[in-house]
Amino acid sequence: MAKRADVPPAKSVPPVNRTKKPAAVAAATPPSKRKDRTVRSSGAAPSSAAAEAAPNDLQVLFGDNMRAARAKAGLTLRQMADLSGHTFQYLGKVERGQTNLTLGTMRDVAKVLGCEVSRMLRKAALR
Repeated sequence: MAKRADVPPAKSVPPVNRTKKPAAVAAATPPSKRKDRTVRSSGAAPSSAAAEAAPNDLQVLFGDNMRAARAKAGLTLRQMADLSGHTFQYLGKVERGQTNLTLGTMRDVAKVLGCEVSRMLRKAALR
């Protein structure tokens, strides 16, 4: 097939990167809206052990206790995923303290491991 002389050739245009914000936009984002914010202590005296732990600390604590209880029960992440109804990838993130989990997920995990949710949130609960 012959090319038409009156149609210009198509230009190559680089793809647009929509995942990264320009530096000016990122700098203008208020700190409260940034995803990389950290939890800072207010300096007030907490009333209980659970209250003194930052949210990330509770996630890590639950994950550490979950891993210890799972090892004690002799379950792999895949087996626990099958029994709990959650994916093994998600449960792996829970064990590493890398995700927020709901009370329902805590309940499911505790049920599979045969313990109470409150026990999973205590320091050195299963050691």
